[in-house]
Amino acid sequence: MHADIKPDNIMLVNQSQQPYRVKLIDFGFATSPAKIPCGAVIQALGYRAPEVMLGIPVTESADIWALGCVAAFLYLGYHLFFNMNEYEMMQHFVHMFGQPNKSMLQEGKHSKKYFWMRKGIMKHTWVLKTPPNTESEAEDTAAFLSLLKWMLCVDPIKRITPVEGLGHRFITMKHLPEDPRATEQRMADEFLTRN
Repeated sequence: MHADIKPDNIMLVNQSQQPYRVKLIDFGFATSPAKIPCGAVIQALGYRAPEVMLGIPVTESADIWALGCVAAFLYLGYHLFFNMNEYEMMQHFVHMFGQPNKSMLQEGKHSKKYFWMRKGIMKHTWVLKTPPNTESEAEDTAAFLSLLKWMLCVDPIKRITPVEGLGHRFITMKHLPEDPRATEQRMADEFLTRN
């Protein structure tokens, strides 16, 4: 198994005499699939097979996945899964190809990074996790844009002052859900300053 198939590791042999002959290079990660520990992270992220991400024992078929990604890149002119983190890739896999089957998810050492088990009365179902703190992130972005709008006000008279800026909800973080530990710490600090 090559374990690192990507466009950087595919070269044209002799473009003038054999324009369609290519050669696979860089066998530094090549090994027998039996020697790859279950759950080991192999392959470049944009070319990583779903079974590698889930932590299922791999076979040479992971190289076929990577080769398919290279073929798509050559045909489309762009990477299918470029500049994504693992969760975004898994989300795209599910969107494009459907959810991995139940046995794959149960066998995968890393399945719980991407999916959670919904427990029902009759059966349990694997469900793709949603990105964390989506609501908080949206509120944080709205607060930042609000501050930015005031900072970049064309009319200098209406522009936010430094004192107003320090009191803005983005700076004070009043728009975010309060962490109970922060509340306890603040109360302790207030008690110490009073006494």
